[in-house]
Amino acid sequence: MKRSTVRAAIVLACGIAALWTALPDCRAAGGNGAIVIDPRAPSVIWQGWGTALAWWANELGDRDDLANLLFTTGTVQLLGQSLPGLGLNIARYNLGACSWGAVDGAQMGVSRTIFPFRQMQGFWLGGHFEDARSADWNWNVDANQRAALQKAQRRGANYLELFSNSPMWWMCANKNPSGAAKAADNNLAPGNDHNFAVYLATVAQYARSNWGINFTTVEPFNEPSSNFWGENGKQEGCHFSPQAQAALLPVLRQELDRRGLANLPIAASDENTYDEAVSTWKSFDAGTRAIVGQINVHGYQGAGGDRGMLSRIAMQQGKHVWNSEYGDTDGTGLKMAANLSLDFTARNLLLRPPRRGRPELGAVPGSEGVRRRCNHPHSVW
Repeated sequence: MKRSTVRAAIVLACGIAALWTALPDCRAAGGNGAIVIDPRAPSVIWQGWGTALAWWANELGDRDDLANLLFTTGTVQLLGQSLPGLGLNIARYNLGACSWGAVDGAQMGVSRTIFPFRQMQGFWLGGHFEDARSADWNWNVDANQRAALQKAQRRGANYLELFSNSPMWWMCANKNPSGAAKAADNNLAPGNDHNFAVYLATVAQYARSNWGINFTTVEPFNEPSSNFWGENGKQEGCHFSPQAQAALLPVLRQELDRRGLANLPIAASDENTYDEAVSTWKSFDAGTRAIVGQINVHGYQGAGGDRGMLSRIAMQQGKHVWNSEYGDTDGTGLKMAANLSLDFTARNLLLRPPRRGRPELGAVPGSEGVRRRCNHPHSVW
């Protein structure tokens, strides 16, 4: 795939998003073909466009030129070319699950297929002490991804999400942060809901106090209902049944509140498809739904799935919706644009839809491991 082709597709899609935000509500009046423009009734409130940091930032997050290219709208010199900045305003920080020291005599299980740059370093080394100032915590790891997060914020990114693909390895039932021996099994070990919640909440608090980062949402799951998070997977991952998700969410809310983060919303559940998102949401009781401040979903169902139902749920519950990850194999960007149009249409079937964000873009070229708009092993650009 040519770099220029994909870059043009990305810019086109960003332009569509920006344009749609600015469009007023246009309705035919009286059936006579007249159009009434009502600027007080916006069709969609578009929160932004962005990227997960994670793998590309693990390798390249200390580079100012890439930060300028992604998070500003200036002209950036890169690889001998003058390129337009994308002006992304959303950055998702991947809280790591890996460390290499022994914990109570156990070592981390390592997938046979995972690349080193997908092993994200975690801060809580042993689980013996919750105090972030103790030697049980190492705040020096993951320097490149932390640098990318801070660079994004300094350049204007105003939505910063803390998200997890897996709990720390020592919290996992089989001590492997890529997944369980049987991929359909929950891999957060029984009794570790508290530890996982403490980990997420402590990092959010530490980031605010020491990194100058105020996360705007925290997401504990990544495609949790999917049955492909096995011990030899190519990345960190963890299966959580809907019941396991519902058990964790109130514990996380409690730990965030205890650390003065009562205003930090929890996002959930980043299911792989719209239909899985609907099914998971319907399984939650009213108390669990109230804990979730934002509905995150991935767009891998493409043009399929009942995104309209998910929109109705969001409207009825007063929740924001993020399509937080997306990928296809079309380098022209047309399939992406068509699916964006479906997103907009689903939202406009409702009277007052909540906001929508699309922060899923993996944005840096040149690495097989980077999450990208066309997320396909043969679409290196």
